[in-house]
Amino acid sequence: MVLFTTRIPNLVSKLGTSKDLIIELKGLANDIFEKYFLACVFGQQEHGEDHYSIVKDIGSKIVEKLKCSPLAAKTIGRLLRGNLSEDYSRSVLQSKEWEKQKDDHDIMPALKLSYEFLPLHLQQCFNYCALFPEDYAFGKDELIHLWIGHEILLASGQNKRAEDIGCGYLDELLMLGFFNKVQRGEEDRYVIHDLLRELALAIASNGCLSICYSNVRSVEVHPSVRHLSIVMRGNADHGGGMTDEYFIRELKRLKKRLKVENLETLLLFDNGSLKGSFGYLFKEVSSLRVLHVSEMTYPVYRVLENFSKLIHLRYLRIGAWPSWRTQFKLPSTVSRFYHLRILDLNEWYHDRDLPSSISNLVNLHYFVVNDENLHSEISMVGKLQLLRVLNKFQVKRRQEGFNLKELESLMEVTKLGIYNLENVVNKEEADVANLTLKNHLLKLTLHWDKKSKSDDPVVERDILESLKPHSNLKELSIIGHKGYTFPEWLGSELSVRGLESLHLEGVEWLDFTTLEQLNLQSLKISDCSFLSLLPIPWTPTLCDVGIRNTSSIQKLDYERTFSYKGRMTITGTSGLSLDEVLAFDNLTELKELIIQYCLPLAELHLRKLNSLKRLSLYDLDVDLLPSSNGLDAVKWQLPVEQLELGNCFVSEKNLTRLL
Repeated sequence: MVLFTTRIPNLVSKLGTSKDLIIELKGLANDIFEKYFLACVFGQQEHGEDHYSIVKDIGSKIVEKLKCSPLAAKTIGRLLRGNLSEDYSRSVLQSKEWEKQKDDHDIMPALKLSYEFLPLHLQQCFNYCALFPEDYAFGKDELIHLWIGHEILLASGQNKRAEDIGCGYLDELLMLGFFNKVQRGEEDRYVIHDLLRELALAIASNGCLSICYSNVRSVEVHPSVRHLSIVMRGNADHGGGMTDEYFIRELKRLKKRLKVENLETLLLFDNGSLKGSFGYLFKEVSSLRVLHVSEMTYPVYRVLENFSKLIHLRYLRIGAWPSWRTQFKLPSTVSRFYHLRILDLNEWYHDRDLPSSISNLVNLHYFVVNDENLHSEISMVGKLQLLRVLNKFQVKRRQEGFNLKELESLMEVTKLGIYNLENVVNKEEADVANLTLKNHLLKLTLHWDKKSKSDDPVVERDILESLKPHSNLKELSIIGHKGYTFPEWLGSELSVRGLESLHLEGVEWLDFTTLEQLNLQSLKISDCSFLSLLPIPWTPTLCDVGIRNTSSIQKLDYERTFSYKGRMTITGTSGLSLDEVLAFDNLTELKELIIQYCLPLAELHLRKLNSLKRLSLYDLDVDLLPSSNGLDAVKWQLPVEQLELGNCFVSEKNLTRLL
């Protein structure tokens, strides 16, 4: 069976479908729809009776114009939420846009009204997003980077960074219903409804144009177009039998009406269809500010013959998937794009060698990569003073351009990883990194090679002491440190009081009592061979605890009385008994427990985890040890909703008890 849906009734007749098989979907019932509309207006916010009666009275008249469409109710309702005054509500009701409704199914005037009430900067943000393919799922950072490239996120005298302004704009568009938030894996993505996308392109058609298989024959091209996208994803069926070759011929015909030399934005979405001759279409481009070329099957100069002359670029995103036939090199001319703010190579899977002069991009804010080792290739990174993220800096990777002093001038960085710290000789050398003054730094990784050996643990301690971060830090990872004690800024002179996440791996500290002072959300400890007593800060905020490969651990110390409600991961050795280590009375509200390489767990303790939703057991014998107080006779069922067993030995009896 094939289910076909459409908003265009005429298409149904072309399919030759029997009328008996056609189902016309109606809108919501009037009373339910009005309740939904009012919910869109008020949401969860408090409102006075005066506001409610005004909006309900005028809103009932607006509802009649929304044609029982949830999308129209959402956009108009959220529009009214921003201003509940009577004058504002009446201005929406009396708008002349309503006069343009063509029939009982036409909701475009309602959507256009919502769009026209947007501030200009939000209209611009939305218009540029409409150039992407239908149902494109944006990442949050992806959207903000795009807007930075278009230079929309200008501070205008505010004491705000572009990223903060962009987050605010996205929240507004989401609240007003112009984006839908969807979950893709563990990441939030943002999708535009196709009707809203069509609306934005129609309104902005003098400046923005999107060409695809379905509209290439009929699209109207204005000479004033500055922002262009071409979508070649899919196959011939998308264009009524149109082949790729015919599509490109149509593009060449359209080019006669398009002033390519004036283009500021060019987005090319390909699925392997771009031909070598395609570069002919854009050989005159010279004023581009934003360039996005995805899934290239040819070197970039074959797609854009004039690539090396695009010196005005602010945003460059190019992608090429792996190929066994050939390897493309990243063009060396990239390092001459001095105005570039965003360089996105997240979809670049060909040659990874960076141009030697990549640090000439002095205006670069973000260098987006799919492999953090690319960041470690940047020589003299200190010249990139506006850089926000440097995932991996390897100390003394080469003789020139990789000293810690390179980090001194990176005052805008929010995420920083410093590796090969075993190459730092003394605290004076560490001081020049200037971490304590980097007030935007939120995430920091300090990494020593775990295979290296320290000649002097005191020097190692002093080096870590000199790498004291600013008090604004939220996430900290310390890996492979060979000193015997934690730094004072994490202990008696605690300066990172706002720290939310701490990851300690392979450290040789003898004392972990400092952890009691922290108000963490996440704590991960692994490969700490000297750890025996672990005083975990069991605060109400702690929601994720992971303990791995700590063979000498004897006890997890519970100093607090409230229950732990989050996730716990324990990876031990074959001799680690959780019955002796965990205080199960404090875990009655635990939601997720992951255990690996541990001795069997007594059922007596497992019974106490009555809030458990997920239990994962790996590399161990599942043997629910019988309790000695007569509880075996009581019928008991594990409350979990998700049970995972990996490489475990479990008897039929024990498996039945778990299920």
